Amino acid sequence: MKKFFFMLGRIFLSLIFICLVTNQILNWDQTQHAFDKSVSDWIVHPGFSNQIQKIFSLLLSYSSLIMILAAVFAGLGGLLVLLGIKVRLGAILLILFLIPSTVIMHAFWMYHGSMRETQMMLFLTNISIVGGLFILASCSEAKE
Repeated sequence: MKKFFFMLGRIFLSLIFICLVTNQILNWDQTQHAFDKSVSDWIVHPGFSNQIQKIFSLLLSYSSLIMILAAVFAGLGGLLVLLGIKVRLGAILLILFLIPSTVIMHAFWMYHGSMRETQMMLFLTNISIVGGLFILASCSEAKE
């Protein structure tokens, strides 16, 4: 029964990433625009230091490459977890994708009102998924 639950957990955890990457590829221009807008919001936000704004300016100049790397990490990580092959590596790739994308795309502290609440819920949802990925990466079933 434990192996069955582990398999179901892997399937459910990986589906969001496989769907996300599929959507990203099919709607590349819109995804690129959303990423660029989120990074631009970090650049123009008055509460951040010049160093943070310079870092995000650099990110914006390499946004196409970052989008490709994000798709590779999320797609490969999702497939590895789904198929049960190198599950720990897959979980780590998904963690490396999800933490920075969550901070960049769901920076709830830069919003007000209902948009802040929505972004906070998306942020917390992603952080919860990261927690599940850490558990998956540390699980004895995920041995390479």
